[in-house]
Parts: sequence; C-alpha cells; structure tokens
Amino acid sequence: MRMMPRINFTPKIDIPEDFILVQDNQEKLPKHARHKGLFNPSLLYIITAHLKTGDYSIQGFEDVITIERKSISDLLGTLGKGRIRFEKELNRMSEYKWKGLLIEGLENDVYQPNDFSSMHPNSIYHSLAAIETKWGLSVYYAKDKKSARNWVLSRLTKLYKYLRNGEL
Repeated sequence: MRMMPRINFTPKIDIPEDFILVQDNQEKLPKHARHKGLFNPSLLYIITAHLKTGDYSIQGFEDVITIERKSISDLLGTLGKGRIRFEKELNRMSEYKWKGLLIEGLENDVYQPNDFSSMHPNSIYHSLAAIETKWGLSVYYAKDKKSARNWVLSRLTKLYKYLRNGEL
C-alpha cells in the first residue's frame, strides 16, 4: 500500500455576515485571538457579554448553544477538587440544544502525570466519557490554537445556519 504525502489542511470556514460570536465577559481574551490572522476582524465580529454557562456562544442563541473552553490544568482541576461546581455547570449545559467542551491539548497529554492533579488516568478517562454520555457534550482536543479556533468557528457557524433556517 502506497502512503500518500501528508498535507497541512486548514478548513475554509464561511462566516455569515450577521454572525456574532459571544465570548463570556469572565473569560480571558483567548490566546488564539491574539495571533495575527486567526480571527480576521473583517470576517468575524466578537462581543463580550455575560453567559449563564460556557465561554462561547452565538448572539441571539446564548441560551441554546454553548462551548466551554478548558486548558489541561483547568480541566484536571475541575474534574478533581472543583468537581461539584463543574457538575452544576454540566447540569446547566445539559439543557442546551448543543454544547461542546474544547480542551486545549492532546488527549494523550490529559492522561500524563503532572503537577496539576493527582487523579489516576483511568478516573480522568471515565470522567470525560461521562461528560459525553451523561451530559451530552461534544468533546474536542485541540492540538494548537489554530485547531481550537477552527473547531469553535466551524461548529458555531454551522449551528447558526441550522438555527436561523429552523433546521435545529
């Protein structure tokens, strides 16, 4: 079997003219927004506002769509010592039509021993499985800021089109 050369794929994401990304006002400016060219201001309008849950949504659909963003250290903290508070947030998120969890890091890195948590990798694994199965979140591991940005924008713009057209 002949191996094909690997390509560097970047998806083309069409952003509707009236699409407005909402970022929770308690969320720090995402690092990926600071990188020149990743969020093109002529193509994307971002506002900050209070979101009941999550870090990102779509203006007009803040009570329907949410994405929670976690670094690996934050994720491990919320799965461990912050679990009770995080489960309350997951319960709120479960009421949304669509919800996602963006993890900034590779899946394998989540299970590696580190200074952030003493949780066993098996506990972490099954906690994340519960987040997907019990609470219904789509979980994505972003290898870098560009992948994170593409995942957020592709999901939110698709959802926006479906909601606007009454398809969801």
